[in-house]
Amino acid sequence: MLKRIIVVGILATALATTTASATQLHCKVKPSASQGGWISPEFVFQFDAAANEATVIDGLIDYYFKKPIEAKLTHKDGVKETLSWNVQTGDHTGQLTKLIFRASYFYKDDSFTVSAIPGGYDNSFSGRGTCELGK
Repeated sequence: MLKRIIVVGILATALATTTASATQLHCKVKPSASQGGWISPEFVFQFDAAANEATVIDGLIDYYFKKPIEAKLTHKDGVKETLSWNVQTGDHTGQLTKLIFRASYFYKDDSFTVSAIPGGYDNSFSGRGTCELGK
């Protein structure tokens, strides 16, 4: 529980210095066996509509980069927004894995889906949850 509180504090602090046109989306993922340890329990997205830019941070990104990374808006309509981003990870042996993430936020019910596909592997990981629009 303490680890979760620390991660939430880090996420909020990392995104505290934003522009006036930025919108923050805080998403929580329900625990599931299909997450494989690669889907974090919380994601924070920052959108800057004026600059057409977005960033994302979660526990994995914080661990490897210590700050939000760029996310690409790949789809937007009256129903949902979809973002994608990649995270390059490594283990103690030096083996690298590129995780390809895709997340969608649905306006109607504030629901959220996220998936991660490890490059070069057949499996994938996914999660579902809800989001709250921040200021």
